[in-house]
Amino acid sequence: MDSCGKARRGGRCWQRGRSLVELLVVVALLAVLAGTGVPAGRDLWLDLRRDAVVDELERALALARTAAMASGGAAAVCRAAATPAGGGEAGCREAAGDWAEPWQVLARSLTGSTVLRVGQDTHGLRVRANRGSVWFGPDGGATPATLSVCDPRGVAASRAIIISRAGRVRATTGSSGCG
Repeated sequence: MDSCGKARRGGRCWQRGRSLVELLVVVALLAVLAGTGVPAGRDLWLDLRRDAVVDELERALALARTAAMASGGAAAVCRAAATPAGGGEAGCREAAGDWAEPWQVLARSLTGSTVLRVGQDTHGLRVRANRGSVWFGPDGGATPATLSVCDPRGVAASRAIIISRAGRVRATTGSSGCG
């Protein structure tokens, strides 16, 4: 190397570095990798959002079942009904359909109703149900229901949370309630 920062070969000064062709090959490889990685990253993000909603609803159902069994009363996961302006008792909307508005875990006893948890964030996903509420009794039994967490990628990517009459909660892949 001489003082100009270039290598000398045969009396000529050569510059070190990469050629334009090498740079274009690297850019083309990066474009191919980005083209395959971005859709996979989007699917991963949608999977995480959907799974977060399913987990939150499963935890709410478990809380309602536990509260009903512990208190000897009834508890529900339901769409929250509008509370009267005077601060009246909390209640549930009983109509089936879209759970876009806030849902709640509600414990009911002889002295009234208590809201144990309120859930609001569905991460932009649609949650549909064949019932407006899922009630658990003191024996742990429940109102049979299906909650469908709909995914924008279609029915195959959606999840269904199925509550049996015995109070068992399970999640399955795919949901006809999203169609």
